[in-house]
Amino acid sequence: MMTKLKVAALGLLIAGVAIAQMGGGPGLSNPPVSDDPSFDSLSVTGTAAVGGTATFTQTVAGDDAAIRLLSAGPGIHFVETDAPANEQDWKLFASGGDLSLWTATDAGAATSQFFRVQRTGTNVNRIQIGAAAIELNGSTTVDIGSGDSTVWHDVDSAGNGGGPLGIAYARTNSSGTLQESKNVSSVTNDAGTGAWTVNFTANTFNDDPVCSVSTVGAGMAYQDGPWSSSSVGVETRNQSGTLTDLGFTITCLSTD
Repeated sequence: MMTKLKVAALGLLIAGVAIAQMGGGPGLSNPPVSDDPSFDSLSVTGTAAVGGTATFTQTVAGDDAAIRLLSAGPGIHFVETDAPANEQDWKLFASGGDLSLWTATDAGAATSQFFRVQRTGTNVNRIQIGAAAIELNGSTTVDIGSGDSTVWHDVDSAGNGGGPLGIAYARTNSSGTLQESKNVSSVTNDAGTGAWTVNFTANTFNDDPVCSVSTVGAGMAYQDGPWSSSSVGVETRNQSGTLTDLGFTITCLSTD
């Protein structure tokens, strides 16, 4: 009987040491973890601090991911400890169905949103960027003032450009009614299913623009001729390739 009690006590002692080393020991507010722990899965409620490098080997498949943040307002907080004062904090948040990036003071007392993505279902409706200047491909800078009616671009290496950059945008429903638009006066059906003309506001473009078109939902959309500085043709087709009235979005930029 005494031998059995000794064996049982030794088993409890070993189990207690193992639990403490894995971070579950009673009375340890910051318990140690082994130098090279390995977990098939790990769920953390609250805050976890990692002083070294965490390696995740999960292969992304479907809804699975190496890191999954699950809450009503998931986010990641970056703190660059050697950055200048009030330039250390960056935050990435998902809230209200939107994904956004923010800057913050070191104390977190003030924040500023500079990037926001809005969506309906799996469709991205709008991307908002707030900055004094946006540099594209290292040579083009878009300067955006307090309003959004004028966009400018820098001169190129040959000295061309340096004037206003024409831009137009439209999003319609399947009946051709504008839901959102910028420098687009109207969208008309060209007396045929799936054939549309997007009419630009006067003086938006000095020459033929370059446009990108996509459908809102399943289907295909593309820029169709003729097009000019005043309007552009669009065709929408279902997944079988048949001309069909579909909602679409179009964004056009000047080539000057």
